[in-house]
Amino acid sequence: MDQSKIIQKFGDRYVADENTFKMGIDLRFATSIAERFKDKIVLETCTGAGFSSLSLARVAMKVITVEINYEHLEQARHNIDRAGLSDKIILNHAD
Repeated sequence: MDQSKIIQKFGDRYVADENTFKMGIDLRFATSIAERFKDKIVLETCTGAGFSSLSLARVAMKVITVEINYEHLEQARHNIDRAGLSDKIILNHAD
């Protein structure tokens, strides 16, 4: 995966593979959506690599997110830790 494409789409440096890159929401769009959830507790499904979770966690009080694919969940965990937002996001591996 071309790291420059990841940075262009999501900002900073994240872990992504071909699938999570395709599924992930562009940072500008995710940030715009996240503003609607300022200071709220958010339930998110389909975590993927955590790109929208991170945008939400920057403005929400707490994000509770669910992902069925363990590999994607691990990418999300890495990205969330790297962003310093692990205290604001609860990750769940479930269907």
